[in-house]
Amino acid sequence: MSALRCPLLLAGALLLAPAPLAAQDAGRDPFQDFALRSTIGVRYWYSQSNFLVELEQVDRTDVSRLEFADVDQHSAELFFRLDDVSTNTFLKGTLGIGRTNSGSLDDEDYFASGTKFSDTYSALDARTIGYLTLDAGWRFANTADARTRAGLFAGYQYIRDDYVARGVSCNADEVGGAFCGAPGETVIPFSEKAIRNAVYWHVMRVGFEAEFELTKKLSLAAETAAVPFIYYENEDSHYLRSGLGAIPNFEDKGRQGYGVEAEAFLNYAVTDRFSVGLGGRYWWLRTKDTVAISAAQLPAYRGMGYSSNTLERYGVVGQASYRF
Repeated sequence: MSALRCPLLLAGALLLAPAPLAAQDAGRDPFQDFALRSTIGVRYWYSQSNFLVELEQVDRTDVSRLEFADVDQHSAELFFRLDDVSTNTFLKGTLGIGRTNSGSLDDEDYFASGTKFSDTYSALDARTIGYLTLDAGWRFANTADARTRAGLFAGYQYIRDDYVARGVSCNADEVGGAFCGAPGETVIPFSEKAIRNAVYWHVMRVGFEAEFELTKKLSLAAETAAVPFIYYENEDSHYLRSGLGAIPNFEDKGRQGYGVEAEAFLNYAVTDRFSVGLGGRYWWLRTKDTVAISAAQLPAYRGMGYSSNTLERYGVVGQASYRF
C-alpha cells in the first residue's frame, strides 16, 4: 500500500488543482491587457469632383472663370488608428493615391465691362492624384457598456490634384463667336495640351467623431471636421500661348481659406477582429484672394488681381480593417 500512496496522492492533487492558465484563458482576448490598441485597413473611394477658379481684377470685376467639372476619380487608401486606452488619446491617418479618368474644363473670359468674349470646352486627361491626412485626438465619451464613443481631434491634410485639359472647342459667348468661332467648332484638336493646373492644398482641420454600436455585428462611425486654415498653391500652365515664360507660367498662392469635411461608415464585424464597411465622404474647400505670380515677371501680369478657388469632392467609400 505504501508503494501506491505517492502516485495516488499526486493524482488527487492534479484533479483538485486549478485548470492550467492556457485552459483558463482560452476565450480571453490576448490583447485586452495592452493599453495600446491598433487598427489597420484599406479603402476604395469612387468620387466625383469639381474645381472652380475665379479670377478678378483689383476692382473685383470678373477676368476669367475656369471650371473643371464632373471629374471622375478612383482612389485606393491605406489607413491606421492607434488608441491609448489608458489616456483616451488616439492617432489616426490615411494615405491615398488615385487617378482622374475623365472630366471637362469650361474656360470663360471677360472684358473689363463684364462682357463674356470667350467660352470654350476642353477634355480632361487621365492624371495621378494623392492625399494624406494625419489627426491626433482625445476620446472624451465612452459609455459603460462601450456601445457609444465620441472624441475630438485636430490634424493636417495634404491634397494634390492635377488637371490637364486637351483641345479647345467653342461654346456660345456674348460677342457672337468673334474670337473663338461658332458654338461646337473645334479650333484646337483634342490631342494637344491646352492648360494644366497642378494644385496643392495644405489644410489644418479640427473635428468631432462618434461611433455607435447598433447590434453585436453592426456599428455606425462618423466624423465631421471644420477647416479654419488653408495654404494653397496652383501651378498654372498655358501650352497654347507664347510669351508667358517657362512652364508653369504662373504660380497662384494664398493663405486665406476655409472648408468642411465629413464621412460616415456602416461597419459589419465579420469576426471579433476583422470588419468591412460601406459609407460616404464629402470635402468642400475654398480659398480667396490668392495672388498669381508670373514666372517670367511680366509687367502686364503684375497687380492683375486676385482669385478664389473652390474644390468640392464627394463619393462612396468601401473599407476592410483588422483590429489588434
